[in-house]
Amino acid sequence: MATAAGQVDTKKAQRRPLRFNSLDDVRAEIDRLASCEVRSTGNWTPAQAIDHLAAIIEGSLDGIPAQAPWFVRLLAPTFRNKALHQGIQPGIKLSGDMLRVMPSDDVTIDKAMARINRIFERLDRGEKMLQPSPVFGRMTHEDWCNLHMRHAELHLSFHHPV
Repeated sequence: MATAAGQVDTKKAQRRPLRFNSLDDVRAEIDRLASCEVRSTGNWTPAQAIDHLAAIIEGSLDGIPAQAPWFVRLLAPTFRNKALHQGIQPGIKLSGDMLRVMPSDDVTIDKAMARINRIFERLDRGEKMLQPSPVFGRMTHEDWCNLHMRHAELHLSFHHPV
């Protein structure tokens, strides 16, 4: 369903069910989407979704130079457990500093894949994700893994292999 501005209302868009149990599952799904024809039902291309996931994972390793608005951080403890273990709802609009993790309109699948593969290689070498979250503050490596799995479920669910 498109909004007046031509954007898809992601709260109503068709999504496929995804549930990842590891970052290796996320990696496998990203590789699959990058190697086949895909029908997208959201507002981003597969390349943009992958690049956005890469930006957040990279930020959990190196830091994200942004903070969520104060009221989001204030309410974060009430939805942290759900976000880490059950999932993230579509339709969240990023603003302010958080726009730094938005993908560019012209990112290619090759560039997005190169970026995310560099990040997965860092994780394979044993680097830990311990930087604070712009929303939740201090996070363990395990918390970050859970958040990245739920975040990937959200963004990749709009991309349907055909």
